[in-house]
Amino acid sequence: MNNRCRGEMRYVLTSWYWGKGIATKAMKLVAVSVFEERPELKRVEASVDGNNVGSQRVLAKAELTREGVLRKICVLKGRTRDMVMFSLVSTEPLQQ
Repeated sequence: MNNRCRGEMRYVLTSWYWGKGIATKAMKLVAVSVFEERPELKRVEASVDGNNVGSQRVLAKAELTREGVLRKICVLKGRTRDMVMFSLVSTEPLQQ
């Protein structure tokens, strides 16, 4: 499988800045420009811990589509965790 047409979006934000819209704005800026800057990409993904409701909200506000849950896909602090997958595809129009 050729993954050259697929990219990933990630972010980390210190808790001092949570709830201020910074992550949402940053992800939205990337979302509206990524396919213009990288025309070979057809899909961009972002996954988030299933318990991280705030990050799920960030991705939804940035207009990524919630695709589903990857059940028990990783171990964090000795416990299996679910991840929620979000995506953006080049054929989906975004509000700017």
